[in-house]
Amino acid sequence: MKKKMTAMLLAAMFLTGSLNGAGTVSAAKPNADKQMIMGDVNGDGTFGVTDVVLFQKWLLAVPDTVLANWEAADFDANGGLDVFDLAMMKTALIAELQGSPELYDPDVQEILFGYTTPGSGSSKPTSELKISMKCKAFCPAGKTLTVDVAKLGFSTANMYEGNGFLYRYSIYPYNPINYQKIENEPLIVNGEPGGYVKEYTGEDRQMFKLGIEYDDYSTYQHENAVLDFGGYPAGSSGSIAFGFTAYFYNEDGTLPEKPQSEGNIQSLYFYVGEEGVGISNTSTEDAENAYQNKGKAEVAAHEQYTGRWHGKYITRELFEALTDPDAGVISVQFLFKDTGMNEFADQGVEAFYQARIEETTKLLESQGIRCEAAADPHEMVMYVTAEQFTELTLDIASLFGLARA
Repeated sequence: MKKKMTAMLLAAMFLTGSLNGAGTVSAAKPNADKQMIMGDVNGDGTFGVTDVVLFQKWLLAVPDTVLANWEAADFDANGGLDVFDLAMMKTALIAELQGSPELYDPDVQEILFGYTTPGSGSSKPTSELKISMKCKAFCPAGKTLTVDVAKLGFSTANMYEGNGFLYRYSIYPYNPINYQKIENEPLIVNGEPGGYVKEYTGEDRQMFKLGIEYDDYSTYQHENAVLDFGGYPAGSSGSIAFGFTAYFYNEDGTLPEKPQSEGNIQSLYFYVGEEGVGISNTSTEDAENAYQNKGKAEVAAHEQYTGRWHGKYITRELFEALTDPDAGVISVQFLFKDTGMNEFADQGVEAFYQARIEETTKLLESQGIRCEAAADPHEMVMYVTAEQFTELTLDIASLFGLARA
């Protein structure tokens, strides 16, 4: 905790110090005759997402950024503005937009997607980009489900120089096996049928680098996603991908047909019944259970939510084995994807998988891990304890995930 607070204080010192550049930013004097609405920094008479975005730009010293009412951002009432006020503003906005008391019944469990908790042992993701979510486990029929989406961008400042990449935030129904979007689904996201896409370029990207530590979610960029399942008939189920990805441009500033990218995806599973929608981040079966108990049963341990544990994508069965204190040595199967297969067009599929197995074997043996080829020529197996697994480095571009062998 002391380390986290120190980092946040340093962030506050850096950001508030950057506001003193001559004429780069300004805050207008509030109108004393007009009743102040906390959070309404743009002075339009309401408190919303645009106010948070404006305040973030102001903290980042974006030129010509003006706060019509700076006092509306002083949430800690200390007469100054910093990242602590921004964190409090985001919390206030989430509370403002939460919707009906019925939907946000305190007895309905809240599900965490991609979050870590102190002492959980979870490590930061392999990508610098991170996306985490919160929502209720049950949404009554006729209501929309609001998901709090927290996004963290590249932490290194030089990534923002020039305009070499864009951030793409996307939400769409998909097949979790092959990660392909499912077309013509009746899902409505933020009023858009079939899915939602938002891109950030130029100065807008700056709002995503406020995160100082991976578990300091107050400094992430938070946005709400509103999901409408009203078009689905009872008995429907499926999964929704929430993605936050950086796509890299060509040197001439154009986006390649198949651009290099880096990012994260979280999966939300749903089940639609007559009385509403059950939500889970583990499976459609768990989503159906959430529907049956109206979201009021205990949810699973947070490590099971995203399938990511200690920076590696794993199946639920493998997670249960790794967290079993009596498991001992565990057989783990590698699941490869076809990244880079085009390089083996002349040699064939078997050559591609053989190269992946040889590459992985070399990496594992360098870390003292026993492994061998599986009966299937496209697969391999390693043998590890839970302790070895948590310390294992697997920097393999073609690795899809890990399963219990």
